[in-house]
Order: sequence, then C-alpha cells, then structure tokens
Amino acid sequence: MEAIVQSEDYLTQLRVLMEPKENLKQHGFITQPLTEEELLLKRRCLGCKKAMSQLRGRERKDPGIAVSAHAANNGTGSLPATEAAALVLATPVAAATEVAENQSIDPAKPAPVPRFKCKFHPGEVVDKYWTCCDQHCTADPCSGAHFHDPQDESLVKLVQHHQLYHTPIVHGRVGRQDIRAAVALDCEMGTAKTGDSELIKLTLIDYFTGEILIDKIVEPDVPLQHLNTKWSGVTWGQVRAAQRKRTSLQAPAGARRALWKFVGPETIVVGHGVHNDFKSLKWIHEHVVDSFIIEFKIKKRIDEQEKKAQEEAIAKAKADGTCVEPVKEDAVPTEAANGGAAPAQKKRKRKGGNLSLRGLAERRLNRKIQLGEGKTGHDSVEDTFATRDLVHWHITHPGAE
Repeated sequence: MEAIVQSEDYLTQLRVLMEPKENLKQHGFITQPLTEEELLLKRRCLGCKKAMSQLRGRERKDPGIAVSAHAANNGTGSLPATEAAALVLATPVAAATEVAENQSIDPAKPAPVPRFKCKFHPGEVVDKYWTCCDQHCTADPCSGAHFHDPQDESLVKLVQHHQLYHTPIVHGRVGRQDIRAAVALDCEMGTAKTGDSELIKLTLIDYFTGEILIDKIVEPDVPLQHLNTKWSGVTWGQVRAAQRKRTSLQAPAGARRALWKFVGPETIVVGHGVHNDFKSLKWIHEHVVDSFIIEFKIKKRIDEQEKKAQEEAIAKAKADGTCVEPVKEDAVPTEAANGGAAPAQKKRKRKGGNLSLRGLAERRLNRKIQLGEGKTGHDSVEDTFATRDLVHWHITHPGAE
C-alpha cells in the first residue's frame, strides 16, 4: 500500500474528522471506567447465561425463599438438592403436570405450561445435540426457573475481565520514540462460552507509512466456544501455531500493552465502527476518527435533504391544488378478508447506502475486500488498510457525498 505524506497540515485535517469527546458516548464508545454497579451487572445468570444488565428488575430478590432449577441442579439454595428439584421443576412439561395435580385439574385436558422467567438447557451440546433433552442445539430451552440467579463472581475478578483503561501517559524520550502520530486499527472477535464477544486478533498499522506494527493472535483469558472463522478469518490452526511459536498476545491486557508501545494519549486512532474494537480491548481513547461515523453523518444529511425536498414539493402541490392524496391500502387484502389466500408481501428494501466497510471500499475506493466473508473470513490487514484509505479519501475529497 502507498504511504501518505505526513505533515502538520494533513494532521490538522485528520483532527477535523475526529469525533468530539462529548459525542463519543452516543456512538457507542465507553468514555469512563466502569463503576462498581456496572461491573456487578456484568455477571451472568447461571441458567440462561444472559448478563444481569439485560435482566434488570427480573433477578431474584429473595434467595432464601425461592429456589431456581439451576440451583437445584447444582445442589445449592435454601433446600437440599432433591427437595429443590421437586419445588422448581427443570422441565416445563413436568412442571405443568405437577400444577395440574396440585390444582385438581382434569388430567385429560392439556396442562398449563408454566411461564418461567429464566429459560435454558441444563445440559451441554455434544455432536450438535443437547445432552439434557436430546434435541438439536437450535431447539428452544427445555428447562426453566422462576428467577435469574447471578454467578457468584468477586469484584476483583470482574475488574480483571471487564474493567476499561485509559491510554497511559508516556514518560521519557525512550518511551516516546515509537509513539505514532496516527494509526489504523482492526480487531477480530470470537465468542466465549459465556456468550461474550472476545478479542482473538489485533492488527495495527502506522497511518502514514503503512508499516504493520502489530498483526497477532490474541489468546482470551476465558474458554472460547468458537472463533467465528467465517467472519474473523481466524482458525484454530492459527491459534495453535501462535501458541507453539509464543507469538500470541495474552488476553486484552497483553494486547493493550503491545498497542500502547505505539499509541499515546494524543495519537489519532482510525477505525471503522471502532467502538467495538475498543470494547474488546477494554480500552478508553479519546482521539478517534471513525470512518463509519463519517459516512453515517453524510447519509443522515442526504436523508434529511431528501425528506425536506419531498415535504416542500408536497406543500407546493397542495398550494397549487395539484396534490393527489395517496390511496390507503386496506389493512387486510380483499381476498384474505373473504377467506382467500393473501398475496405474498414484498420485502421492504433497506433505504440508504451500505455503510459496511466492504460496501464503502467498493464505492469510494473501487476496491473489493472481504471476498472470503461467510467462508474463510476477513483479512484484518486488508480491512485496516481499507479503513485508512477510506479516511484518506475523505481528506482528499472534502465535502464529497
């Protein structure tokens, strides 16, 4: 890839594209370290595995009284495991039968299925089938509980895995010699067994020279369920090779340390939807140029102009008396209302341009990328250069739409 001449004038133009600090949060960036309350909400339910932040108001309030199915399975709670299992049933069918017996409901009639707040499979997936119910791994949960029980994780462990950190200030000439004026970044993510998105690869280039500073596998500090290879492009073979050669970075903390050798508080970081990369790195940085946000603002401005032009045209037509009100279609088609088959409805097309990196690279740069998407996955180096060149395009084409 061609180098970009670094100059103070170019850096000034790059800073103009930076998102103001006060706007970062509305675009999904985390701008402050997590509070104790926010860290505790990162705990996941023992049953359905959802984060407690998703289940606010539905967690169990009285652990001494109620016992959940997963507490029964683990032999924990206010009752012995056998009694707990009898109190809160692990299968909706069994629970429905018990309800019918207790309420003297006619057994010939279908028993009411209990509505559990927490739904899950208590078993594991083996050869694509759940061990608990022998159903396919895509089947609906076979078990449930009346409450969501958060995992018993210490605050120290939650800090280690979820806390975010600001870019450190660099002291001394030796520490500053490798710090770059601007870099471009791309991360690839896999999925942990908990369901969390986990960093598995980090790519960093010098924005101006194009030098590849980092292109390494990252080993998460939690067990992985899969690598999302058809999107991430990372395979288990690559992970094992990096482990053998000892070239992998250890967890997000190791990735941050490697990154901070080249990035200081004033370094401009370029990315596409880069708030997701920052979250995976557990990193807070304020000097950001996001090509997605640049394009989103352009699209928003175009949409507003089109809407305004349309409203003005309608107002003018009404004033001239030439406006024809559109005929409202019946909520139910005539054939369907008369018992006939309703005509198939056409899918609505997404309005507006494609803001994916792949679509923008083709439209702005006339470059095809991510050709292995859905099969062999993305090339993070290719994506990083595409992001850099997309931002460079906007600098060399100011005001373009």
